[in-house]
Amino acid sequence: MNARRILVSIVVSLILLLGLAPMAYAAEDDVTGSFTTANVVPDVIVMEIYSDAGLTIFANSLTPQVMYYIRVTAGDPNTIDDIDEIEVQVFYDATGSDPVAPGVANTQTAAIFLRDKDGGGSEWTVSAGAGTSWAITSGNCTKPSGMTASSGDWVFAITPGKVATESPGSDNWDMYAKASDDALNDTIYTRDKEMLWYGETSTSATAAFGSVTPGTGFADDTNEVGSISVTYTSNGDYDQQVKVASSWVGSSLTATYDATSTITGETGNTVSSNTLWLKVAKRRAEQGRGWVRMFNKFKHHMLAFPTGVRGKNEIWMPTSIKFDKNRGIGLGQGWLESSINEIRELAGNAIGAQAVLHDTLAVILTTRYNETYTIPQWVIRAYNTDYIVQQ
Repeated sequence: MNARRILVSIVVSLILLLGLAPMAYAAEDDVTGSFTTANVVPDVIVMEIYSDAGLTIFANSLTPQVMYYIRVTAGDPNTIDDIDEIEVQVFYDATGSDPVAPGVANTQTAAIFLRDKDGGGSEWTVSAGAGTSWAITSGNCTKPSGMTASSGDWVFAITPGKVATESPGSDNWDMYAKASDDALNDTIYTRDKEMLWYGETSTSATAAFGSVTPGTGFADDTNEVGSISVTYTSNGDYDQQVKVASSWVGSSLTATYDATSTITGETGNTVSSNTLWLKVAKRRAEQGRGWVRMFNKFKHHMLAFPTGVRGKNEIWMPTSIKFDKNRGIGLGQGWLESSINEIRELAGNAIGAQAVLHDTLAVILTTRYNETYTIPQWVIRAYNTDYIVQQ
């Protein structure tokens, strides 16, 4: 009885399973679905500035109009192709207090550089105010070679502007970088870079003094040229000076204005009322200094002849030469007594003068440059002779 029931149950179960199998097979089909990963915040890992394209030399101080390279390393878990923008701000910190990035461009205090993935023809841009000389050189900028990586380097090739404020004291320059993925972003700062002094002048003026007379100048309406226009451009304090480009008749002439100024705008500071004066000195012979002129020629050229034509032992030497088509060549003449005492006195004076100059040099090096100067032994010996009269 029990065995029959078990057999019947087994048979019934098999019939039911066999009956269900075709129905399960008929219900099988493919299901299509989709999903997206949640957007995540990108990560700015490091930012630094270098003076070389190989990114091996850190730049702690910057010079306007010189190219530098800012490297920004950023990452994104959804690959770096998900990063839309990399923004870099280089800005002036007037008090050294590490402020936040200003976000506003200014030729003197802030430049904003941008790498925009969707920028089209303007992938790398700079904003630093109207007429700025700040620049970004897109041909020297680089981005990661593979955008499917989780992190990479963006390199900005930037040039500070002419009037990027000099930071000679506690003030300095800071940098800020931001990586953006839609509304999400991450930032980083690099602090305490210095901006060095920069200045330039430009002028198209010429100073035509015309015919001048030796011994004249530095007086109203005498060797005077006015209305000289000069434009000065600088990122800090500066003095206005003028000097000749090369020596004039054996001497370098320099004129210094009593004028100073501070940082300028990009267009510079134009001073159109400059006046130049020229002073022309007389030659030594014309001022009754023929003996000095003769002695200098003797010292430098050693063109001299012993003579007794004036009744004593002397050295005769020419002091000048003149060419006259009627009279021929004329030589100026000078004599130096060649006695032992005279030569000894001249040599002693020369040694004494050199000793004094060495002492002066020692004082300058010690007081101004804090350098040790060892006085030559011959100078010490000179002070122990009668070449130098002790006071």
